[in-house]
Amino acid sequence: MKLSQLKEILDKYEAQSNFHKEDPTVVVLTQGAGGPCEEITGVGMGFDWYSGKLCLGTERRLSTVSLNKHSEVKRLYLQKISNLRKLEYQQNPPFIAKYKTKTESFEKKFEANIWLWDKLNEDLKDYD
Repeated sequence: MKLSQLKEILDKYEAQSNFHKEDPTVVVLTQGAGGPCEEITGVGMGFDWYSGKLCLGTERRLSTVSLNKHSEVKRLYLQKISNLRKLEYQQNPPFIAKYKTKTESFEKKFEANIWLWDKLNEDLKDYD
């Protein structure tokens, strides 16, 4: 949407008689109509990356990717910081699980997997 289109819409609302009585709060819908919303806390012209854009600010971020809530992103992250991929293809014990600087040995593959996921969840508990 262009600023001129937004201004046109706002001008139409302002022309309505009940608009001035209520002074409505301006919000951004985060999941469509009927879902949660966030109040706009500021408006300003962007610069640098956002040059040529009118930016609306909200108190809280509208969208984040939480590694605790999105299992595919979480699995990819775990593959980057551990030996999960190598462990998935290993056939015989001992199963050595490596997570960052920690290493543990297991007789069963599922125990090694559980240990890796527990380590990851422990690290990410503050992001939930």
